Amino acid sequence: MKRLLPALCLSFIACIAQADSRTVTIGFSPCHADSSSKVYTRALVANAADWVSNSSSPSSTDVLLVRGYGMTSSISGGYTDACDSVFIKKALNAVGYSSVTVVNEGASGLKPTRAAGYDVIVYIGDSWPVHHIGTVRTLADAALNGVGLILTGDDVSWHTGSATYPDPTYAPLLWQFLTRLEPVDNGPGGPTETITLTATGSAHAVMTGPHGTVGTITTLSTCSSGSPAPCNANDVDTTVAYPSAVVLAESSGSQPAVVAAELK
Repeated sequence: MKRLLPALCLSFIACIAQADSRTVTIGFSPCHADSSSKVYTRALVANAADWVSNSSSPSSTDVLLVRGYGMTSSISGGYTDACDSVFIKKALNAVGYSSVTVVNEGASGLKPTRAAGYDVIVYIGDSWPVHHIGTVRTLADAALNGVGLILTGDDVSWHTGSATYPDPTYAPLLWQFLTRLEPVDNGPGGPTETITLTATGSAHAVMTGPHGTVGTITTLSTCSSGSPAPCNANDVDTTVAYPSAVVLAESSGSQPAVVAAELK
């Protein structure tokens, strides 16, 4: 079901007043998990898509996968690992999401015109924070107009906030509005994490939905297979969850690893 996005939301306060959608934040790379965990990360992604979507069925849902700029550019030493984008696309295709488009965020951020027409948008950070204020604004505007969001990556709670990017001052607040997480630091830096369900998560549709029940997940470092092939820890950020966040799973360091939120 195609959606058209209206004018971009420029006011943080106005954005909050308009909110009426769902987001799921996954604080690690779903693809970079051990072999016994991938059945759970596939179920997590598919159930999350069902939960955030306002469409009647997977077959009537148009999904956009956005590969974060850190995955595709020289700022990360030429890191071009496609693990998450391929993995998530296959996981969604397997349960009936036939309309799944993959794009790169790009150096100048995700444009509203590129995001228009989708029911669900998945932002794939992998091992990098969200890059550009333009992307933050586009995703916020989409969410505030009924588009479901899934935000993934081991630094997903962070916006780069660099002075070299346009208008960074309110980007962290707007990004926190979507993730419902306040970042403290970018995690312990270890190569693996163990992700376990909370009591709330054990009864939530994202973790126990029609595409499978999510069990304990062991993450692996995000080593790419190409050259150069940097490796980054697939560790969960240290964050403080907003009171409105529903923490569905925690890391081995007791940090929010999967969070669901209703933006209304």
